[in-house]
Amino acid sequence: MMKCPAEDDTSEIASGAKNNDDASDATTVHSTVDVESKENDANSEKNSAETDNKSKDAQNSTIETRSAEVQLAETTDASRRTEIILSRTSSIDTDDGLALQAALELSTKPLDYVAVQTREVIDICWGNLLRITPDSVQEIQNRWRQGFKFCSPQEPTALTQDAGGPCGVIAPVQAHLLKRLIFDSLQSDSGSWRQPLEATLVLVECLADMLERCADGKSTRDDGFKAVILATTPEQPVDFDEFHRNMVLQTVYGRDALVRSIRENLNQFQHDFGVLKFLYACVATHGCANVKSEQGIDEEPLISTPFGHATQSLVNIMLTGSATPHVHDGVQDVGMLLQGVREQSDIGYLTILEALHYVNVGTFLKSPRYPIWLIGSETHFSVVFSVDNRLAVDASLVDENVVDKAKRVFLAKDGTGGGFISAADLPGVLAELGFDKSPADVASLAARMGGDIILLTQFLDVLYPNATDGSADVPSDFVIYHYNGIASPGTGAVTYARGVAKTVSPRDFGTLPIMKVLRTKWNPLDCEWDRDDVKI
Repeated sequence: MMKCPAEDDTSEIASGAKNNDDASDATTVHSTVDVESKENDANSEKNSAETDNKSKDAQNSTIETRSAEVQLAETTDASRRTEIILSRTSSIDTDDGLALQAALELSTKPLDYVAVQTREVIDICWGNLLRITPDSVQEIQNRWRQGFKFCSPQEPTALTQDAGGPCGVIAPVQAHLLKRLIFDSLQSDSGSWRQPLEATLVLVECLADMLERCADGKSTRDDGFKAVILATTPEQPVDFDEFHRNMVLQTVYGRDALVRSIRENLNQFQHDFGVLKFLYACVATHGCANVKSEQGIDEEPLISTPFGHATQSLVNIMLTGSATPHVHDGVQDVGMLLQGVREQSDIGYLTILEALHYVNVGTFLKSPRYPIWLIGSETHFSVVFSVDNRLAVDASLVDENVVDKAKRVFLAKDGTGGGFISAADLPGVLAELGFDKSPADVASLAARMGGDIILLTQFLDVLYPNATDGSADVPSDFVIYHYNGIASPGTGAVTYARGVAKTVSPRDFGTLPIMKVLRTKWNPLDCEWDRDDVKI
């Protein structure tokens, strides 16, 4: 650094008055002043540099924020918008108040919040499924790309399914649709359940019913529950990417606003991507955090890998409004607490997996308020229903059947879900059911029930030999119908199969898988169908 003028003056004074005391004193004074001046100049330069740096940082922060705004304005892709926001907010020094405020303003723009929220809904439904091999993804996407369409004129109230996959949404919607068509008093003057005057109006109410159940009364406002529906612009996207890019979440409050919004967007629910729009709406309405919490340790995408089938969590949110992956009643303790179905469902559920002894469906799903059941096979969902209300179970009676109670207590000790317990668990089960048995009596009962491993069927046969499996009040014969959304190869149309069931027949297990499923609810049971190709 060059010498400042003060340094040169001091040197001249010192050399000219070398032997003079007064000159020496003057030199000392001037030297002190000059040192202080140097320190002040250095501090001034340092402060100036710091000010310049702060100014540059602020300018850079403003430029970066403006750059992010420009990027957001130039892209409509939801995932890209989310990346821009997160990258901007994650790189900020929290001590830099100006930059942080600018980033927070950027991250709280309504459209950016929607992008983050819709991405979370998509991830909960699909997980990594959309990131696997392109050919597989394309096939799965094509199977899910459909809306809610009626099979008219052959069966005006039956929804059609174009391909395998979305039955986990279509079949539950069909079940709720039948509930309104058959049992809702509002439809008494609107034609028969098979020939209604306007099926689409019933579909609107049905979708609203299911979304309201997903909302579960949750709201922060006084004008009703909070629900979310989805719309897209344009109304008919060209492909999946455009569909996901242009999804718009619309929040409504209360039943009237929900019905009105669904009616206004009904065209979108009935055409391509309509099934997915409704699924996303159910998830968004219920809340992504609630879905993950209810799944617990079994958290997984609602659409399974690698084939794109509906999981049990997806089916349960459609039936009950809760995303639990289990079908038992209440909480089951298997070393950890597993939350099952909390209360009696309007629509029931029966599955081939119970006939194969993989699961045990609880009373809340097996004995619904209406005689309508979703039927699960290994790869498909269909519906069995009846117009005979004698098959329905009043909510106040669900817990009063002694056999049903015995099943629930037994299954609460079943740590595998396979329908059996060990003999060591028998004393606790008997005590909870009110049996006062000595150790010798318990040992005798265990031996009669099979020894060390006790099956549910043997347990019930020994304790309740004269009781039927919850079917004491079931009529000896009744008519049931079966719905399968995939068109029959013979007719090319979706039509209801009709069967006459008898509960007094001898135990004839037959060959039809549907009969094996129905016998998990009614046993003994025989049924004469009006066709041979009743498939689940």
